[in-house]
Amino acid sequence: MSYNLLQEKPLSITSALRQGDTQRELDRLDLLPYAEALAEYIETTDTPMTVGLQGDWGSGKTSMLNMLRGDEQNPTSGLLDSQKCLIINFETWSYAQFNDRKSLPMACLFALTEKLGEAIKVKGLGGEEAQGAFEKARGKLSAVLKKSLENASVGVMGLSIPVGEAFKEEATVPSPDDLSKQMMEFRANFSELVGVWVKSDKKKDGRRVVVCVDDLDRIQPVVALELLESIKNFLDVDGCVFVLAVDYEVVQQGMKEKLGVDIQKTSGKSFFDKIIQLPFNMPKSSYNIQSYLSELIEVAAFPQAKTLKNNDLPFLEEITLCSIGGNPRSIKRVMNYARLLNIIRDKNKSRENTFTSRDSKILYSLICLQIAWPEVFAHFMAEPTSETIQNLENWEYLERTPELKPLFDRTHDVEKLKNDVSTFIDTLFSMIDEDGDGLLTAAEFAPVQKVLSMAKFTNVQISERPRDAFLALANSNAKKANGSTTERFLQNVFERSKLYLSSEIKYRPAGKRYVTLVYKRKQLGSLISLSKYPLVIRLNGHPDAIYKEVKSVLGESSDEALVQYIRDFESEEGNLAGFGDAIVDLAKLSNLDENEQLRCFNAIITATERLTAR
Repeated sequence: MSYNLLQEKPLSITSALRQGDTQRELDRLDLLPYAEALAEYIETTDTPMTVGLQGDWGSGKTSMLNMLRGDEQNPTSGLLDSQKCLIINFETWSYAQFNDRKSLPMACLFALTEKLGEAIKVKGLGGEEAQGAFEKARGKLSAVLKKSLENASVGVMGLSIPVGEAFKEEATVPSPDDLSKQMMEFRANFSELVGVWVKSDKKKDGRRVVVCVDDLDRIQPVVALELLESIKNFLDVDGCVFVLAVDYEVVQQGMKEKLGVDIQKTSGKSFFDKIIQLPFNMPKSSYNIQSYLSELIEVAAFPQAKTLKNNDLPFLEEITLCSIGGNPRSIKRVMNYARLLNIIRDKNKSRENTFTSRDSKILYSLICLQIAWPEVFAHFMAEPTSETIQNLENWEYLERTPELKPLFDRTHDVEKLKNDVSTFIDTLFSMIDEDGDGLLTAAEFAPVQKVLSMAKFTNVQISERPRDAFLALANSNAKKANGSTTERFLQNVFERSKLYLSSEIKYRPAGKRYVTLVYKRKQLGSLISLSKYPLVIRLNGHPDAIYKEVKSVLGESSDEALVQYIRDFESEEGNLAGFGDAIVDLAKLSNLDENEQLRCFNAIITATERLTAR
């Protein structure tokens, strides 16, 4: 099976992509209609012309370029007519690795001139006129490069091949005043070289040189800006069409770095419009994400891929768009990671046959979570419980959690981020909440823990929730002590109460006998279970303060007796383990009917939450 679609590079287009061509099946993003329109425009537009393929990193700009230009080894493989368009491919990334900011624009101009000269030779047009224009252009650039690098700190050995080649030229180094003249002469020579191809057209159907420039968003914005300036000033000649894969924000950031924020604000858009005559925004909103996912989950050997393709693409699309978004490269990263996890599972001999389609949806969701918001994923992994899942839907919880601050610091739209996280969590929550009651039981959350273990996200074994472990201990001690009243309270009140069900109250084991209750990162109190005392509920706050707050919760018209079930320590209770100055009087509370017990008990917990949060 081929994994080309998963590489950090675009699809490999190896056919002419005409109607009926089987290679059209590779176009999972439905880019072809746009690429065909652009190809027609490029072949018929007046020149010079500069087309900007705009979109953020990984949005499909290179894939679009590939459809237009095809495979360099097969000149007829793209949509552009190779009889009409002489295609020059230029990727800035490799040159940016070895040239400093001062030399890079000139090095790229030199390399582009070399590529054009070589392409003309390949077409059998390397006559005296072509050779003369080529040699003059090289000579001018060589001289300017030598001058520009005269005082550079980087030696010749540290430069890329094009600059090294430039130093082989026998050229007189111009004076500073002569540099502009030399570059204008280079422009004229470059125009002559372009004309060799354009004028060779016997059919007079408008031949042109199409220069495809990629990877501008991989280099420093200010360097990308200067390179664009050089292309516009010295290569924008009749017969030339430049197709630039460039993010608008890269140009604007370059403007800020070079000219300052004030000038960027007032002139940034005008500068971009001057360089780019036809801006084309990558149509991400029209991408067929389900079709793209359908292809990639099979290529990535995703668990239960066939079932996912048949039944679950809408879920995968929804979870994708609210987390990593519709960026094709980000989706590929998810699939790359899924493949890696499969390999890890194989190496650990842990690829069980019990991986269901629901497990696969959970796995896909967790990978999206990790790639989109690594801080949120790390926070979840620190305590992978249903309570953490539910808390992450709460905007206030997201804002007040210190570990998530770096995530908020780097976002441009905090409200959208919070909404995306809560939408993601709710989409995942809805899928694992089998009975649809809005609560996640231990059984419903178990598949998430299973996937975490099977996918080797963690080596931590699946364990019981701290609150469930405490409840089991309390029930056990109540049976041993023949505490039927306590057993009834645990089953009929405690398990239905806010103290047990609230995702915002965390249970922190503090030894074998008790747990600390935490609310908004503060101690709410403790739960203790001993043989003699099967259930003791200690709360943070003086009994009188909690009593007054309970009255506020229940309302002034409430039965006065309902607020009197919180008391101070009695005799040896002061020596009990745990934390909290007030104790819930379970003996008195149990005299009420169960609904009144629950109402009063919830009011006591709410009152304590309020006091704790102040």
